[in-house]
Amino acid sequence: MYMRQRPVFLNLFKIHLPLPGFVSILHRISGVFNILVFPLLIYLYALLPQGVEAEKLLNFFWVKLMLWATMTAFVYHFFAGLRHMYFDFTHIHHLSTARRLAWCVLVVSVLSSLWIGVRIWFI
Repeated sequence: MYMRQRPVFLNLFKIHLPLPGFVSILHRISGVFNILVFPLLIYLYALLPQGVEAEKLLNFFWVKLMLWATMTAFVYHFFAGLRHMYFDFTHIHHLSTARRLAWCVLVVSVLSSLWIGVRIWFI
């Protein structure tokens, strides 16, 4: 029996990852990001009773940017988690369903991210 030669070094930039796989990997990355920035959110939450100091802190661009990135990651992680739960509970594993739901997760996450950005910077 003939054994194929396996590649020794995989070039991840040349591998075409399907959209459902891309959404799944981003789900993991957003989860790690959420865990890493959680102490920042706790700190901002602790500043809320102080009022003026919290408002001064939220006027800095980098704080708004970090808050927006954190909320975007949380929203993406939430919707991608709903997608994963759908597959876990329904046991429907069709490629067309996976692609459709991956597109839904991306579209809803981008729209939510834009809405969050408008709320943080303009309202």
